[in-house]
Amino acid sequence: MSIAAPEIRMPLTAITTSAQLGLRTAASATPDIQRIVQDLLGILGCTNRLVVLINDLMDVSRIRNGQLLQEGR
Repeated sequence: MSIAAPEIRMPLTAITTSAQLGLRTAASATPDIQRIVQDLLGILGCTNRLVVLINDLMDVSRIRNGQLLQEGR
C-alpha cells in the first residue's frame, strides 16, 4: 500500500486542482467555456487513471489470496 498511496494521491491532487480551476473559471464575470471543458477533461482522465489503479490493486489482492482465475476458465 505504501507504493500505491502516492500513485493514488497524484490523480486526486490533479482532480482537486482541476475542479478548483473550473469553478473559478465558471464563477468569473466572463466564463471561458474552453477552459472549463479542458478542466473537466482533466478530471475525467484522472478518474480513469484511478479506476485502473484500483483495479490493479484488486488484482494484486486476489493474486495474494489465490483468488485470481485465469481468463477462459
